[in-house]
Amino acid sequence: MHLNCTTADDVLKSIKDKNVQMIDLRFTDLPGMWQHFSVPPSGVDAGAFAEGIGFGGSSIRGFQEIQESDMLVVPDPTTALLDPFASATTLVLICNIKEIRSPAKPIAATPDTLPRRQRPYVKGTGKADIAYFGPEAEFFVFNGIHPKSLGCRYKSRALIRHHFENPVVGPYSRRAIFRLAEDLRH
Repeated sequence: MHLNCTTADDVLKSIKDKNVQMIDLRFTDLPGMWQHFSVPPSGVDAGAFAEGIGFGGSSIRGFQEIQESDMLVVPDPTTALLDPFASATTLVLICNIKEIRSPAKPIAATPDTLPRRQRPYVKGTGKADIAYFGPEAEFFVFNGIHPKSLGCRYKSRALIRHHFENPVVGPYSRRAIFRLAEDLRH
């Protein structure tokens, strides 16, 4: 459920009013996969919306090298929503990523910086007043997977079962398609 927040104060009020138990901070990596980490409500204050929240991004594909991987997530209050699938009341905030050494400078490799840079460019060319950017979301949930229908050539049933029933989803923060909701993956 979208909360129609416009400011950090709106979000902080919603956290109290809705008895939020967890805050899920989300962003995308360079290839466009959802990444996230969660913090308790005490981990987000008005300063988080202005200065950001630090995190180690060494496992985030395409961002920074390990020696430069300390980054900031800066939540966007207009994206606040309650996660309808979480058993604990969870507030979701989509974040921008910035360098910790230069907080005013967004990471150039993040997919969200491209539209922010291109909108003024497009308008400045005089060819358009506005540009729209968005994902092409394709998501499928199957009751079962038959390896032959996917063109698999596995000979071992154990390998098939391991590959399709227990997929390795990568870094701790990746929101892969196998994670339909936080509760389903546990």
